[in-house]
Order: sequence, then structure tokens, then C-alpha cells
Amino acid sequence: MSADASGSHSAATSPAVDWTQLLSTKRFRKADAKRKKTFEKLFASPDFRTEHEKDFDRIVFSSPVRRLQDKTQVFPLDQHDSVRTRLTHSLEVANIGRTLAAQLAHDLGITLVGSDAMRAVPALVAAISIAHDIGNPPFGHQGEAAIRGWVKIVANKYEGAVSSKKDKALLADYLNFDGNPQGFRLLTMFGIEDGGLNLTASTLRASFKYPWSADSIRAKEHKKKFGFFQTEKHLFDWAGKETGIAEGVRHPLASIMEASDDICYSILDVEDGVKKRLVSTAHLMLYLRNRAKGAPCAKWVAQLVRQYNYDVKWLSSQKVDGHHAEDVLMQLLRTYFISLVVSVAVPELKTAISADNAGAGNPCLSHGECASLLELLKDYTKAYIYSHPSVEKVELEGHSVIPYLLGAFWSALESNEQGSASMQDKFVIKKISPNYLRVYDVTLGKFPSWYARLQVCCDMVCGMTDSFAISAAQELKELGVPRWS
Repeated sequence: MSADASGSHSAATSPAVDWTQLLSTKRFRKADAKRKKTFEKLFASPDFRTEHEKDFDRIVFSSPVRRLQDKTQVFPLDQHDSVRTRLTHSLEVANIGRTLAAQLAHDLGITLVGSDAMRAVPALVAAISIAHDIGNPPFGHQGEAAIRGWVKIVANKYEGAVSSKKDKALLADYLNFDGNPQGFRLLTMFGIEDGGLNLTASTLRASFKYPWSADSIRAKEHKKKFGFFQTEKHLFDWAGKETGIAEGVRHPLASIMEASDDICYSILDVEDGVKKRLVSTAHLMLYLRNRAKGAPCAKWVAQLVRQYNYDVKWLSSQKVDGHHAEDVLMQLLRTYFISLVVSVAVPELKTAISADNAGAGNPCLSHGECASLLELLKDYTKAYIYSHPSVEKVELEGHSVIPYLLGAFWSALESNEQGSASMQDKFVIKKISPNYLRVYDVTLGKFPSWYARLQVCCDMVCGMTDSFAISAAQELKELGVPRWS
């Protein structure tokens, strides 16, 4: 076993971590070279991108990523242009993920597997980071809860149609609905051919935080979280085979994406709360100072408080006050928080994906100063930001809009399958994207009709932005489409 530049043993040379296979560039569909040959011969310029850089570009230019600009991060339908949406959140996660990945690729000696590895690893992590929320429905996690609640009503009403073990496994997909499997579905199913964006096996496999199905024991152990629907199991299995990773085991680089997401929402949701004037930096620092006593991050917080007081005096000397001073103070705090956390994140992540732990799904950033500070920030947002009436009021709208839309689509499709669709039903079906309907027709030939119907209803609603969901519901109500029950 060789040593890296720092003198420690390199995990890249350990037989337990085969980075050549983990960074597999194989794609589900072979490139249709013949179809594009004439165009590429006449017009195409040389392509110097690595395969994982191509993956990142394909995801960036996809429709699901564009829709994130009008999907909730914390504050639904917010008019404040400095408050984050899912898109800006995902960009920030990708930024931190790429930074961590570049450092880890260097420290772990991944360059030993090929000259492109130092470009491939950051690109792969950036790709899965920017895609990590694309499956989220309108209104964030409240939207997921609304879908699960509606599916329970469907399950109770059609209990007789779901009796076999296979049917119950299918139903578990949507009783436990989550944005993670919906995201994998968007990456792999919505294109002209099976495979969707046709990403590399390594990018697909690394995108899984929960690499198991909804009906597995692992899902029960992880609060019913899971990674793929039954319709995409063949693509999950293929990516696992190509990268050499068994079901239930994470790709090592998934840890970087998860850690980056954790860092971002723990810190940046607080900044949005300050931007919205729901909380103040003074209130935040008082909270941290009081709650950090005896905690692992106590020394960090003490230094942050000293720096904060110094920055307040500096701004006063510059005659900066009011909201402007508050925004500057929060921006400075954000940089301090991120710098502190990232400084210890790399060594902790390095340990998590070392030869002995690679892919085991060990929690990252789970101890010491880093975890302690992030936990305090999460507790603060729960107490003073997430529970604020202005946030809860709009989230409640999601619990009304989403079930109504799902019911409208479900009822229209069911009538159409039975050959009794009214003019109103046909109008509702026309509101569903042809791309979703194409996949629905394919699913009807392979799975029970109720499952295909359930899936296309969720596809359509999850594909809506917050604003579009509200306007679509309003249009159907004006046309007299009744609430399904």
C-alpha cells in the first residue's frame, strides 16, 4: 500500500475501495453515433469534458432543475429576491460539495486511478448535489406529507385491489412517498428512451442516500426513507452492478453530497430567517452563547461571539446601521460558520469513506464541534423560523392544493381507463404532460393500472412549481372539477 502526499496510506490502493469501478463511466444506453454522425462530422467541436462533467451539464440543462427556481426551500412563494429557492439551495450544495470532493480526491490519492479523476470526482459530486432535490413536490417537505396523506385515502378506498405481496410492495412506494426516489425517476425515466438523461452508472449510484426499496427492512430502519420505485429497480440494479456496489450500501461519494446538504440548510436557512426579519443576528448569537455552554462547540461559539462583537463595532465605525448592517453581519456569520464546519468536514469525511468504512452509510459530520454547531443551528431554525406563522400559513395551502390536484387527475384517468371519461375528464387529462402520459402508457403494460395511475398523478404534481400548482388548482376549481374523495 502506497502513501499519499501527507504520508498517510492511500485508500485508493486498498482492495476494499476500487475507485476505477466506483467511477464507472458506462451508460445504460450506448451512444447513437450513427444517428448523430453527420452533424458531429460537420459541426461539432472537440469535446474535452470528462464523462462526469457531461453528467453535470446534462442535469443543469434539464427541466427538473429549472423548475427548482420556483420551488420552496423554507419560505413558499416568497417575493423577497434574496431568499433562497430550491434552485439557489441546490447550487450552494453543489458548490460546497465540489470543494469538499476536490480536497478529498487529493487526500485519498484517487489520482492514482487515472489522470481524469481529479476532475471527475468534483464533477460527479456537483452533479448529484445539484440534483439532490429535483424530486421534491411543490411546498417542500409539507408537499411530501400531503402526497402520503392522500395516498392513504386511496389505499383505504381501493383496499380490495391491493391484496398480494407484490401489490403491497408497490403500494409502499407511495404510502412512503419521498422526493428521493422521485428524483431518481426524473433522472432515468423521462426521455425518449429508457434511461432518461443516460447518466453514467457512477453518477446514478452515487445519487442514492437510501439505496434500497420502500418494502425493505432497511427502509423500516431509516424512518421509511428509500431510494427508488419498483419501476426503476432495473436501473438501480444496473448502476449497482457496474459500480460493484450491493443494494443497501452507499456509494462513498454520496457522503459528500449528504454532508454538503447538511451544512447548507443548517446554516443558510438561518440567513434566510434574518433576511425575512423573523430573527436577528443579535438574537441568534445570544441563543448560541447560552445553548453552547458545555457543548463540544463551546470554544467555537465563544470565538464567534467575540468576532461578532468586533464586527458590530467595525460597522458602527463605518456608519453602517439598520437593515444594511444586519444583512452584512449575517453574511459575515455565514462565512465564519461555513469556514469552521468545512475545516473539520474533510478529515471526518475522509475517515467515513476510508477502506474500512467505504459505502457503509455511516453518518457524516456526526460528532465533535462540527455536529454540535450544526445541531444548535437546526434547533434554532426549528424554534424560531420553521414554526413562524408566516411559514406555516403557506404550507397549509399545500396541504389543500396537492390533494385536490391528485384527486382530479386520478378521477379523470380512472374514468378514461373505464371508457366513461366526460368532457371535463378529458380536459383534465390534457393538463398532464405528454411526457408523463407516455411513461404512464408504458407502465400500464407492465404494472397494475392503479399503480400506473398513482404514479402519473404524482409525476404530474411533483413536476409543478409552487405557483403553477396553485394556478392549476384554481383553474380546475373555476371549471367545476369536484374535490375527489
